[in-house]
Amino acid sequence: LAAYLRSQGLKRGDRLCLFADAGPQWVLLFYACQYVGVGVCVREPRMPIAESLMIINTCTPAMVVTNTQECEALEEALTAEGGDLLQDLPWAAENGPTIKVAALELEKLLAAGGDAVADDASLGACDGQPDDVAVLVTTSGTTGTPKAAMHSQKSLYHLGRYGEELIRTQFGGFAGERFVMPFDAGYISYIIMIVIGVASGMEGNFLELAEMRANTRQRVGELKPCCMMMLSDMATALCHNVRATVAQKPLGIGTKMMNKATAVR
Repeated sequence: LAAYLRSQGLKRGDRLCLFADAGPQWVLLFYACQYVGVGVCVREPRMPIAESLMIINTCTPAMVVTNTQECEALEEALTAEGGDLLQDLPWAAENGPTIKVAALELEKLLAAGGDAVADDASLGACDGQPDDVAVLVTTSGTTGTPKAAMHSQKSLYHLGRYGEELIRTQFGGFAGERFVMPFDAGYISYIIMIVIGVASGMEGNFLELAEMRANTRQRVGELKPCCMMMLSDMATALCHNVRATVAQKPLGIGTKMMNKATAVR
């Protein structure tokens, strides 16, 4: 994947907007960017094209990777000469047609990277340095021009070490345990979860969001994770599921269990 990025002209110090839904492919490409020394700009999943353009204008990327179904619309928006939005976004208006837009299709990216590294093994080298920008976290731009907070690779390293030390000290460590994340999450919270999980030696498990909402108790029981990354509506669905189950218990026991479920929620 690092070779693929370099074959597309990206180099250390460049930026890439990773606008695809989160999941294993997203994580692999994120780490490939760290390998090259490319800063990754993240956003909330499925952000409207107009907001994506504002973030592109702020982060000035050399490339944008997005969901397959959004590629065409984003490319059209970046090449819409005279568009009202682009007129207000000078960098995007000037550079839009030359910004590479690719779909996050892992097999295709790997195949292209394999061909590239076969011709030049140096394309797969790790050049990332501690002070390189690792991630840019932006506001949505709903109250004005988006702002971007930049975090270095070194800061992610220390986040991982801090998380590992804290978990090991307080809980004895979670090495070999599992943590569960939904595909449809994103943004900086996702990166924090990945970094701490990897640093702590945990195994990441990804589930489709709809599956987590509908079958949270069943899937969690099968995976037996030590922690989960949950969106608020999933926590609510889990609570309702628990309440429905315990309501069938004898009156005294059921009432106590429901009170506990409400407290957890």
